[in-house]
Amino acid sequence: MQKYITCFLIKSTELSAKQMYGRKRMNLKTFAPMKISMHKQKKEIKDNQTVISCLRKQIAFSKHTQKPVTDLDQFISLPRAISDTSGQPLKGTKSNALKVIKSTYEAAFLSSLPVIDDSVQRNMDCKITYSVLNVRNHKRKLVNYLSYQFITLSLQRFQNHECVVVTAGGFHDVNVDKALSSLGGVDGSIVECCHLNSNHEEGDTRVWLHAIKSESQRIIIYSPDTDTFFVGLPFIDSIGDKTIYLQLKDSCFDHQFVDMRMFALQMSNDMCLKGLSTSVDCLQMVYIFSGCDFVSFFHGYGKKTFFDIFRQNADFISSDLSICDADNIQGLCAFFRLILCVYFSKHRTAFQPASSVKEMYDKTICESALDKHVALIKDFCERMWERVWSEVEMIPNAEALKLHCLRCCWVMQYLKQGNTNFMSLPEINSCKCVNCVNLPTNLNQAVDDPDSDLEDSEQEEDISYESDSETDINEFAADTSGNTSTAYINYWDTFENYIFALSTD
Repeated sequence: MQKYITCFLIKSTELSAKQMYGRKRMNLKTFAPMKISMHKQKKEIKDNQTVISCLRKQIAFSKHTQKPVTDLDQFISLPRAISDTSGQPLKGTKSNALKVIKSTYEAAFLSSLPVIDDSVQRNMDCKITYSVLNVRNHKRKLVNYLSYQFITLSLQRFQNHECVVVTAGGFHDVNVDKALSSLGGVDGSIVECCHLNSNHEEGDTRVWLHAIKSESQRIIIYSPDTDTFFVGLPFIDSIGDKTIYLQLKDSCFDHQFVDMRMFALQMSNDMCLKGLSTSVDCLQMVYIFSGCDFVSFFHGYGKKTFFDIFRQNADFISSDLSICDADNIQGLCAFFRLILCVYFSKHRTAFQPASSVKEMYDKTICESALDKHVALIKDFCERMWERVWSEVEMIPNAEALKLHCLRCCWVMQYLKQGNTNFMSLPEINSCKCVNCVNLPTNLNQAVDDPDSDLEDSEQEEDISYESDSETDINEFAADTSGNTSTAYINYWDTFENYIFALSTD
């Protein structure tokens, strides 16, 4: 009664009519069919068209390859899970990788450094780009000028040699980037550090070369780039008694450092990774497998998913360290198990009553271990077909995953050369496509045409079929065009036949 008088008689604005009654409206439940919005109807129509499109592509591809429909695991030439609509590698977010690791190994992340009266070397990975300079020769001259002026100003600032400044990468010599130091002698001249000269193209690997070659015992590496942390993981055991801190942020509100030795110690004491003697190497491989600057990301699966799944199933995936093995088939099988566990975590209901990938793996009977993994991937494709919205959520077939794994092994072998002065790319003798012919055998050689990797050595035969859907025709034409398919095949074929013969030492 008091609320009625206040709201209607006094007409106070403090209480509304809804507050006065103090109850929610109850709708009468009937047996009438539920109303479907136009948005939901359009979505269902689009999904049905996608299913019809995939089935037509499957039938057309079956006729083209003379293979039965049951043997086709993939409906289009490009695996949409690791490529976009144009056939290019799928890119994702890698900046949150350290956030995921910090939540697990928090003791290795520091907000400040212990103060010790000793010399400290600080390596900086400079991330300065000039998008306005399109001419490579002009950009090189500007970088040379800025690098020389930087070290000249350091001589004026530190006249008593209390700080030594070394710059590298900005002085391009014949096939070598020179490293210059401000510690020249009494006259304060600039000298060349021959032991730091290298042909590294990026600072992610160059800073670790300087840290390993340096005589300082306490070193700070400043690099906001996530790649710098993962590049240096295999080098922790080779730094001796040095203490290296990786500074991730440098602002007045947030200082964040990573004690690399403490991080390696925490990983070795992790109960989930107790069966791995080189857990830091395995973590680097998981980072590469999940996507980086050189390989594709997996659609819908970020760094957190890959890291969490690997920790939960480390014994099953890589108990024998096979995930780091690029010389035999065990590394490929370990990568297959990692991908199967990742997709199983999202589509768990499709594999009931199985409770884990290991249970399904143990029940699969084949002649060899590789055939066992391929059969399990095929089983995943068949079970996921009715539960995914589009092909971007489908797990790639075994052949596409194999090519992805081979490229990841190539990246791993390339990054492991970061502690050497001169890095080289493996020679490619088996593939004769445009990409492989123009790819330099080492970093001392330059490719004349940077856009040559978009050309095709030969046109791929198109697959045509009749269709009454304009959308379906456009989509199929985009998926099977000669340029897109050949460029993507060249992207993978570069690393298919020679990678197993390379050494990982």
